[in-house]
Amino acid sequence: MKSFHKSWVLAAILVAALATVLAPGAAAQMGSVSGSIMDVNGKPWTEVTIRAVSDQGAKQESKTDSGGKFSLPNLRASIYSVFIVFPPPNDKKGQ
Repeated sequence: MKSFHKSWVLAAILVAALATVLAPGAAAQMGSVSGSIMDVNGKPWTEVTIRAVSDQGAKQESKTDSGGKFSLPNLRASIYSVFIVFPPPNDKKGQ
């Protein structure tokens, strides 16, 4: 079970490393966040939900594909926090 926990921690670190921080600017500017989620053995995680939440509360979600890749396109310029949404019963309330 500890390796399962390590996998989630590694995935969270990978998402944070791959996340693009969007610079604040004009409201018309758009950006995106994309990346891949892999386990500790380098195998892709499929159907994992990724959520981006702006500092103003806007949310957007995506799921990883069969290769573990995700994309959150058309994000308004802001600062975003990116989360992995853990499937029950492993969801972490109060992230």
